[in-house]
Amino acid sequence: MLKYLADEQVSRRSALTLRAVSSVTPRLPQGFFDTYLGLIGVRQNRHVIVYAAAVLSVSALTLGSPAMAGASTSQSPHGNPTATHANTSACSTGAQKVGKSKTVCLSATKGTKKDVKRADVLNAAHESLNRKQPRVAPHDVPGVCAQGYSNPDRFTSCSDEQWTITETETVDGETTVTGTLPVDVVSSAQFGTDDTADWTLSTILNVGTGVGTLEGGVAGDMSTGCGHNPDVCEITTGGAEPVDLTSDTTILGEWDEIDVGPARSTNNTVDDLTGYIGVVLDLTGPAGDPFELNDAGDNSLWGRCDTVNPGFDCVDPLASIAVAFDATTNPKIGPVADHVYTAEATLPSHWGNPNIGQALTRTTNETVIDANRAAACANVPPSCDEYPMASTNQGAATTPPGDWSAVTVPASANNSQGGILNNFYSFYRVIDDDQFYVLAVRADGSRSW
Repeated sequence: MLKYLADEQVSRRSALTLRAVSSVTPRLPQGFFDTYLGLIGVRQNRHVIVYAAAVLSVSALTLGSPAMAGASTSQSPHGNPTATHANTSACSTGAQKVGKSKTVCLSATKGTKKDVKRADVLNAAHESLNRKQPRVAPHDVPGVCAQGYSNPDRFTSCSDEQWTITETETVDGETTVTGTLPVDVVSSAQFGTDDTADWTLSTILNVGTGVGTLEGGVAGDMSTGCGHNPDVCEITTGGAEPVDLTSDTTILGEWDEIDVGPARSTNNTVDDLTGYIGVVLDLTGPAGDPFELNDAGDNSLWGRCDTVNPGFDCVDPLASIAVAFDATTNPKIGPVADHVYTAEATLPSHWGNPNIGQALTRTTNETVIDANRAAACANVPPSCDEYPMASTNQGAATTPPGDWSAVTVPASANNSQGGILNNFYSFYRVIDDDQFYVLAVRADGSRSW
């Protein structure tokens, strides 16, 4: 189901801006973050979980997959997506006049990646809350994506890639450009949280003004990377649709998709979807030659599904996350919040503080966890609270003395922290080596960052 919007009275860019504005939720009032950073989240088809989290955006400007393998995790990435489904060009050769030949070629090339914005904690937390609400309209790339943000939260991935379709003509070895057609592909993947490992892919194609032989545009079919790789993921709603890339038009598309990789049938497994989430345009040039624009393999949408955590679901692994130990909403955790607050301020590495310190990374290796706990709590009577936590690679067994801390706290505080941390790991699909931060909020409302 595609919709075409001709820009008759407003420019293409203005039309996109108007659409983006309509989908942006107003900015939260001052103090919202203080009150709601530790909200209660409900995971569908599961028990109610209490967690506290803040989300930071991470620019997807680096190439390659994020670190996801761990000592106890069997990872099954699908390999290089462009190796089997790359962008192509098409050429046709014919006689121009006696003794001379002419070759006409069409190709699609991607321009320089746009700069992406870094969302502040408040906006990211707001977007995370909105993610739990139904979308108000189909074909709706989230407003945070349309504003130029990348990886705004754990359940949303954004991409904005500028392509140019070019037609060239070569006569007796001399090549000239005869036509160009710019196409801006704005996409988002919005992941579900219902243990079905599904997501919604939304795309806006902003077709610019064609020049020369491509003034009239090109036509063909629009599908998705999943539609071309059914052994990796499948389209459950929508499919291949005809598309006409006419100058100065906006084309909208939406598909519901689902992961069908190894993790669907194998526990403790990770499926890497990066390179398969996005649109694929199979087009035909003016001379009838087929060629392909594969935005799925070249965009910046990131996705990962796992059965390492309970259930089977997917996230954007490049969206940084934080767990909050908030004594203003959970008084029992107050002693832990006080400990973390002091540790983040005084330890040399300032573990877990995104402003001045380093991120923590999770480990699910029980041997490492036991060693961390033993090293930290050897001289601390029960109940021992260690920071960094034993379930991180920065625990006491691997971190130099003086860069970790352990204190005695009431058992109720320790139990509360364990429940919050485990629910955080589960809800945000945190696996081995995933980075995260820790926010401590003391009873008086003071925060560690």
